[in-house]
Amino acid sequence: MKLRNKFSRALIAASLLGAATVPVPLFADSSVWKVSKGAAHVFVGGTLHVLSQQDYPLPAEFAEAYAAADLVVFETDMVRIADPQFQQKMMADSTYSDGTTVRDTLKPGTIEALENHFRERAMPLDQFARFKPPMLSILITMVELQLLGINQDGVDAHFSARSMEDGKAQLALESPEQQMAMIATMGGDNPDRLIRHTLQDASELRSIMTEMVTAWRQGNVDKLDTGLIQRMRDDYPGIYQSLLVTRNVNWMPAILQLFDTDDIEFVMVGAAHLVGEDGLLEMLKKKGFTVTPL
Repeated sequence: MKLRNKFSRALIAASLLGAATVPVPLFADSSVWKVSKGAAHVFVGGTLHVLSQQDYPLPAEFAEAYAAADLVVFETDMVRIADPQFQQKMMADSTYSDGTTVRDTLKPGTIEALENHFRERAMPLDQFARFKPPMLSILITMVELQLLGINQDGVDAHFSARSMEDGKAQLALESPEQQMAMIATMGGDNPDRLIRHTLQDASELRSIMTEMVTAWRQGNVDKLDTGLIQRMRDDYPGIYQSLLVTRNVNWMPAILQLFDTDDIEFVMVGAAHLVGEDGLLEMLKKKGFTVTPL
């Protein structure tokens, strides 16, 4: 896959850093839930942002919820992130513009690990050296996914394209600029640690994705727990907070407003955002909503 294509998918795929979920038996056996209170209800689906060709067709519950929905709601504006002008802005914000490269910002040991990683994949590090560490971390994952054949649009992009064809309106829980700002903070003041953990995760990605996609297709929430969330909590509490918890809290007011409309909405967000003690489903349950697997 060309670098341009890797980069164009990178923002959508950022949530792969937290794509696994923690087990909550109450919410098992589906990747889509009906959330209701009184006569009002909204469908909520946990998505994977990139898939392989073999992952289509999608689990039947997605088609069922989409067919019943008047409009679809995504994490971000799926149309804008594909716009060439926004892509240029994202590129500018995610790369060094003054001649600096990661060779100037990362420690020698980290650079050596990066060179070895890309050499094993017949790629020069210099192809990626202008990217700042947070985006470089995502691109490392995207390259690995490509090599594993996981290079197709994920659930979000699939239903965004389909809703445009069907004339269904789309809403977004946050702007692409807000996602970019979140990505820029990954790693905090220790970018070397971020890159080293990304390289370690890349070496285990095949087994992680195989287990995760299988469990997601089966709606088996218990098996979706691959340990990534716990690792994120332990190794990167700041990333866990900004990538998942803070965004979930920020999204809740917009999600709650959906229950006040006459429309039926289908909310689709990364699976990591839905379950666990900080997940959207638990937050909705605590506010008195009934959460039922579809």
